[in-house]
Amino acid sequence: VDENITYKWESSLDGFDTAGTTIIGATSLSYDPPAGLKTTTSYRRYAQDETCNPTFEPSLGTTTVIVEDTIAPTVEVQNITVELDETGNASITTTAIDNGSLDNCSIASMTLDVTSFACDSVGENSVVLTVTDASMNVATATATVTVVDVIAPTVVVQNITVELDESGTASILATDIDNGSLDNCAIASMTLDITSFDCDTIGENLVTLSVADASMNVSIATATVTVVDLIAPIVTTQDITVELDKSGAASITTANIDNGSLDNCAI
Repeated sequence: VDENITYKWESSLDGFDTAGTTIIGATSLSYDPPAGLKTTTSYRRYAQDETCNPTFEPSLGTTTVIVEDTIAPTVEVQNITVELDETGNASITTTAIDNGSLDNCSIASMTLDVTSFACDSVGENSVVLTVTDASMNVATATATVTVVDVIAPTVVVQNITVELDESGTASILATDIDNGSLDNCAIASMTLDITSFDCDTIGENLVTLSVADASMNVSIATATVTVVDLIAPIVTTQDITVELDKSGAASITTANIDNGSLDNCAI
């Protein structure tokens, strides 16, 4: 028996479908694979001696160390606030929610169950971040996306003319002044600072239209309300008898003929 046997070990990541890689320093009868392998690796021992096997020949079947990753990623999330745009929409990506998720090997993908938001999403929304590693281990975590609308309505107004009625008054609504105001979501209310007019307000009057949306964003604009009185007085007269004086003359005043004429404002 030739005791001058020399050994070498080779490793392979494909089961020796292709040539293996010589492991430097591995020249003993046995070999212990290193700890912390992250990839399935095959090992094969070769031997040579000075008589029967002058060149290295396999002297042991292939040994394979199968590396399995069964540890799911650690998912770290953060709560965020997003603002709706002019169209009433907002969108997020996984990077906005991820807060440093990690895996013992590597993360392959991250997905969110909800990425788009609209006006009906205003407020707090729960989203789930799913993290998958290269071994298909999956973990999830939930974060809160607070959707806000900070865009105030656009107020469009029109000037109008109103006529006093028989009682000398007139009133208007916000819709009379509004001329197509709009919001990226929806208008909740419209109010006017002045809605009633009377004889004292004949002429031009400035009114302010305030428009609020559901998120209490408010915008204002000013319009002119021209108040007019188009109702003529009602004239009531009476017949009278007058006596000539010594000079053969007589005179009367309007009050003598008027019998209670009136107007919706003033005569």
